Amino acid sequence: MERALAIADSALSVCEQCDLYLFAKSTTLLRMEKYEECIKISDELIARNDTMAQAYFNAGTAYLNLALLLDPYKQKKQVQQRYSEARPYMERCRALMPDEKEKWGPALYRIYLNLNLGRQFDEIDRLLK
Repeated sequence: MERALAIADSALSVCEQCDLYLFAKSTTLLRMEKYEECIKISDELIARNDTMAQAYFNAGTAYLNLALLLDPYKQKKQVQQRYSEARPYMERCRALMPDEKEKWGPALYRIYLNLNLGRQFDEIDRLLK
């Protein structure tokens, strides 16, 4: 993974404006479990290209993974905050690629369940069945 990150950084040094290289860095950071960095890079990519669904997916997934690292009993407020932060990213991902419910569906299911959003949860539950 370190090599993949080095390659992405090297490519970005040659072409800072190439969204593909920035996306590769975002994805690599996500896989390396460097969630805060992934969110930062994903936000940068979204600022450049707000129609790239995968950038929203990476940021949303990073927030979900940050929530999962917390103790839900001792850090309930922080867990809720992370799910709330993930929500707009996953909802935008859904809007940009509505036919790929297998990608964003489980994430939105978890978000809506944990945020106690009954109507939204019921909709996703029906979609995934």
